[in-house]
Amino acid sequence: MNILHITTHLGGGVGKAISGIAIQAAQCGINSHRICLLQFPEKDEYIRKCRENGVLVQVFDSYIDWFTWAGVIVLSWWNHPEMSRFLVNLPRSDKPYILWSHINGVFYPTIPFWLTQAFDRVLFTSPWTMQNPIWTNEQQQKVSMMADVVYGMGQFIPDSFPKKLDYTQKDVFIVGYIGTLNYAKIHPQFALYCLAAVKKIPNIKFILVGDCDNKLKSDIYNMGLEQYVTFTGFVSNAVELLQSFDAFGYLLQPKHYGTTENALIEAMLCGVPVIARRQNVEQFIIPQQCGYLIETPDEYAQVLYDLYKQPKLREKIGKQAQQYIIRNYNTLQNLDVFHKACEKAIENKQGTRDFSYFGKNAWEWFLACLNEEDRMYFIQINKLLSSGNLEEQEKAKRMLIDCPSIFKEKRKSSLRHFYEIYSDNIELKRINMFL
Repeated sequence: MNILHITTHLGGGVGKAISGIAIQAAQCGINSHRICLLQFPEKDEYIRKCRENGVLVQVFDSYIDWFTWAGVIVLSWWNHPEMSRFLVNLPRSDKPYILWSHINGVFYPTIPFWLTQAFDRVLFTSPWTMQNPIWTNEQQQKVSMMADVVYGMGQFIPDSFPKKLDYTQKDVFIVGYIGTLNYAKIHPQFALYCLAAVKKIPNIKFILVGDCDNKLKSDIYNMGLEQYVTFTGFVSNAVELLQSFDAFGYLLQPKHYGTTENALIEAMLCGVPVIARRQNVEQFIIPQQCGYLIETPDEYAQVLYDLYKQPKLREKIGKQAQQYIIRNYNTLQNLDVFHKACEKAIENKQGTRDFSYFGKNAWEWFLACLNEEDRMYFIQINKLLSSGNLEEQEKAKRMLIDCPSIFKEKRKSSLRHFYEIYSDNIELKRINMFL
């Protein structure tokens, strides 16, 4: 079976997921994978790994050669602006198509029901997406009949992953975090959670790994937490750092877009006790006895205090989480689910591709994957800004003050991201000026 992956790029978590599946298949001698990019790559880590393992990767230049080669086409989707244009202009084809979503699709960017129906099969990276509340019960059932869960964990090999061995009490109690450090992903009261913990554990230290947003740094410093928090920036040895953590505090924004959450899974596999909020995909990753799901800063502080006071509890929870991940996150099983989904897509090929719901221009493409509330919000702002009425324009500017962080991001399929690629679109330009 010839499997063609089409993706905007091969960076970050998406690159890890796609390359992992393709390389694992190549190493097992099962089927043949190729990867087609819609953009010239900024980073080549996963491209190099693919080519070293015999997986062909190239930038898209025509529909002819590779589309003819492909037995099934897998479109990796997270509402990247380039992918919207690609889908709208996709020529008619009798090939089976699979949608592989790399975001949870419950919050922005949402996965509209109509988008799932334009494909022969859909793959999600979290079981939570199956219960997407923006769909009706009937729509949920219809999607579940044509969907599978393929985790975006890449070549996840538990046996070779470094494990925490030392749970003894140290002079400093280290709480770590690895991942995105901005308010599109991190909880808006992250600093408040840290403050609550500091009040209970004076010798606590937070080590935050990843490129950091200045706003988060400012909030940490304004609460007087500078001496308790270390921002490392990007590091290449994050896995080694994991072993030094006494706990892993993964406090995400309630409406974050994440799915598999590799950082959380890797912390559990390492044997570090994890704490997350009871929400979103986290509640599907951390079962009872394998970590903690909390809601308030006080709950967070109490859990950390219990772990701080009881090294044996840290070891017990860490080891139980480790065994759970080893049992439930298996690369070969993940690959098998992926290949079986490809076979089902071939067997149940519909042959209809209707992407007209996206709309006719970049403004409509941006609106297409908003929930109803956000869609009306941006439509109203555009209407006010284009009214020519100074009072209404000022009202629109005030409305934009409370615009969710995700839409202000430089990338992440934000309005700014759409404008960066489609800067000639008048609606995107108009709003971006005041965002």
